[in-house]
Amino acid sequence: MATNRPLHGGTNIAELRSLGLRPDDVLDFSASINPLGAPRAVSQAIAAVDLAAYPDTECTGLREVLADSLDVSPKEILVGNGSTELIHLTARTYLS
Repeated sequence: MATNRPLHGGTNIAELRSLGLRPDDVLDFSASINPLGAPRAVSQAIAAVDLAAYPDTECTGLREVLADSLDVSPKEILVGNGSTELIHLTARTYLS
């Protein structure tokens, strides 16, 4: 179903057309959208996970892999849902 409503990020199809541009020829950098899609390895990793179960709230496996790769302790790795959450958690840690 075609719509002229902008998607999250601001791609306004009607505006592009009024400028003589095809939506497929314009890259939208306003919402961190990868125009190439997810890497194959990421898609395969997602397909291998049971998405019906809640993930490990401590992100133990991820922290261990990152720590090993960075040659640090898993206790030194902070995982969050984006930079805003990480800044908030860091501030709470030091301001508590």
